[in-house]
Amino acid sequence: MKVKVVARRSVDMAMAVAMVVLMAHGAMSDVAHEVLGMATFGLFVAHHILNAGWHSAYFRKPRFDGISVVDGLLFAVMIGAAVSSVFVSKKVFTFTHIEGGLFARRLHACATAWCFVLAAIHLGLHLDLAGFGAVLDWTGRWPKFDRWLRVSAVSAVAGYGAYGIFVHGLPERLAMYYAYSFWPEERNWLLYSDMVAVLCFFSCSASLASRLFRMSGKKKSRTGSVRSREDEA
Repeated sequence: MKVKVVARRSVDMAMAVAMVVLMAHGAMSDVAHEVLGMATFGLFVAHHILNAGWHSAYFRKPRFDGISVVDGLLFAVMIGAAVSSVFVSKKVFTFTHIEGGLFARRLHACATAWCFVLAAIHLGLHLDLAGFGAVLDWTGRWPKFDRWLRVSAVSAVAGYGAYGIFVHGLPERLAMYYAYSFWPEERNWLLYSDMVAVLCFFSCSASLASRLFRMSGKKKSRTGSVRSREDEA
């Protein structure tokens, strides 16, 4: 495996883990949260440097498919999360003497929530294109028992993630209504597992939607070919 590929996957994995931990803000100190947030933004920059080829190819031949839209939105909200973090910082950026107040907290909570959701969708779409979406494959290419075991396991985790979305007030964060988070310290371990499940829900949903869309496109293409042959006959 090429060094660049290993570096790219390592950065992506580290960024996914960091985002899960950052979303579990109630389970860590303010200093740890802010330092990890800066490190995550550094990984985000590294991710784009390592994928410079994709950027150059896109600008040579722009396209506006679902993946490009998600990637563009993710880039925008990540910048928004980084900028708003300066206004809500309690430790790292206090030297700026900038206080954003409640509005800044809501803006930061909203930006980070959208970062998490869009990053999960981005992960699901790109893993599916890379062939890793086979874990959700319900077709006959795998033994029946193995196929249903894998799909059932992932569906159970994703289903719990759907429940976790509302338990942790993610819709309120996305709507810029939510600014504070409270979670019992003795249940910190559950907070991390919940965020992993939420990540799984959005990633699996994106991967499944991508698969269904491509299957629909292939079906329409085959139908069109059959009709063309019938017309020629």
